[in-house]
Formats: sequence, structure tokens, C-alpha cells
Amino acid sequence: MSVVNINNKYIIMMTDDSESNNDIRVPNSDILTQGVYRIKHIASVNSMYIDIGTGKKCLDPSLVDDRYKIWNQLEIAGHNPNEIPNDDSKLTLEFGFYLTNNINKRDIDNMFKFNLDTLAEFYHFNDNRVFQIGGYKKLVEKYKEEMVYYRIRKSNLDLASINGALLKR
Repeated sequence: MSVVNINNKYIIMMTDDSESNNDIRVPNSDILTQGVYRIKHIASVNSMYIDIGTGKKCLDPSLVDDRYKIWNQLEIAGHNPNEIPNDDSKLTLEFGFYLTNNINKRDIDNMFKFNLDTLAEFYHFNDNRVFQIGGYKKLVEKYKEEMVYYRIRKSNLDLASINGALLKR
């Protein structure tokens, strides 16, 4: 992995030792922030909540600890919780999930929620501002811990033209 600073935006290039090409190449014009964090096991919505015996469910305490570990990694890496503007602008989130096992048994959509909530809390934005979300998962057996690459950028989704096109049908 290499980090390049262009116009005060850090562009993170993930590389695989077996490949000579970079996995991620992006223009940095609308990127608000991006980074990588390590986590022992990427949580899924299916495993996030536990029954506390009263018929109610709560967030698994080990995931609360994982969330703090992620925040700590982001702080150590120099990420500022105020990097995302505190306004009503639409956001796009992109994730890369680097998994150490069971890649075919883990649904990517279930991994979005925990990581989206973790980033929203760290960067102090309401997750209802996210209008686009995307990602990929990749097997990386050689690592002991799993990794999440993320990018948050201004959304260029034009809802008016999409709605207009749908209404014409």
C-alpha cells in the first residue's frame, strides 16, 4: 500500500504483491476522505446484535470495542472527525472488504451497515445523507487481520433527472 498526497487529499493505492497494477485509481476532485483500517473480523448485520434475555436486542459489546479500535486507528492515521462538511450535502460511500476467510459465505450488503455506522459516528455525519453506496470484497489469506478500505466523497447523483426519467415511463 502506498499513500500519495495530492492537493491535501491522501490517495491510498492498494497493491497486491502478485499484481503489478494498482487496485484503486481515483480522481481526487470530490473525495472528502478515505482510508484503511484493520479489524480482526469484519462484522455483519447478521451478527451485530445479541439477545439480552428480555426479548430485546442490543449491539454486541465486542463490536462496541471494535468500533473504538477503528476510531483509534483513524485518529492515529491523522484523520480529522471534521473532514466531512456539516451540511445537507449528499454523500457516496465506497468500501473494499479484504477478507481472510469465508468470502463466499459472507454477504457484502451485511458488512455495509456496521462500517457505515462506525464512519458516520467518527466523522459526525448522519447516515441518511448517504445516497450511494458501493463496494467489493476480496480474499487476502496472507493477512492475519481483515481490512476495510473506505472512501467518502460528495455524491454526484442527480436525483431530479433520475426521477424525471422514471416518471416519463
